[in-house]
Amino acid sequence: MVETAAAAAIVRLEPGLSAVAIGAVAVASPAGLGLPRVLVSRFPEPGGEVEIFGESGSGEAWLGGGGGVVVARASPRGGAILIAALAPAASRPVLPGITVHRLGGQPAAALPAAATSAPAAPPAIASRAIPAELLLHVERIGDCRFPAEGWVGPQGRGLRVEGFAINPLAALSPGDIEYKGFHPGGGETPWVRGPQFCGSRQRRLALTGFAVRPAAPLGRGFTVVYSGAFRSGAIVGPCRDGEPCRAPRPDDPLEALSISIETPAV
Repeated sequence: MVETAAAAAIVRLEPGLSAVAIGAVAVASPAGLGLPRVLVSRFPEPGGEVEIFGESGSGEAWLGGGGGVVVARASPRGGAILIAALAPAASRPVLPGITVHRLGGQPAAALPAAATSAPAAPPAIASRAIPAELLLHVERIGDCRFPAEGWVGPQGRGLRVEGFAINPLAALSPGDIEYKGFHPGGGETPWVRGPQFCGSRQRRLALTGFAVRPAAPLGRGFTVVYSGAFRSGAIVGPCRDGEPCRAPRPDDPLEALSISIETPAV
């Protein structure tokens, strides 16, 4: 049995979605031990609930010693997570650097502006949005589900979106929406209808763009408006009803997107 030691911290989260970036654990460990590792889990507190998005879906996420990014959603009252770095006891682990970036809204005020810049929201139009859910597959994180409200995805975190799915929650059936993705080198997926997954999982194949439109026949009284944020910093959009959303630079990976299914305002 190997004796382990931990360095831990409790991190408060503002209401809504946040990306928590965790640095590398700077200790050496003998091969085969699977250490160091980082555990991210909910920290119970009255009135505060946190949902952690990860491949396990168990309310916690494990990262390797190199760190990574975890996406979490806190309740309207906010919440807290516990971050613990585990390593062999003799190595005396030190907690890695931790930064929190708010998703779908303003970045956390405590972070440097250069590290938290987020694209401006697409301009509003005279319409009513239909509620929908987005599933994003993000490299090193896995599948994450978000409400389709503003920008979603790890923009500015150096992580790429590899696939997505759209599921309208009211007024439309999932099959009323269809979408496709673009890959490096000019590749693209077929059009698929909601809520089917579009893209790839665990293949290190980033999306370099996407397109969304009402499924044929068109003219059902709604439109789809969407934008993309790319690793180069390019913001493309708003695009509409099947227009390709791709960065000017070839093969620029997609990091965040904004999708709105809209009907005319009444």
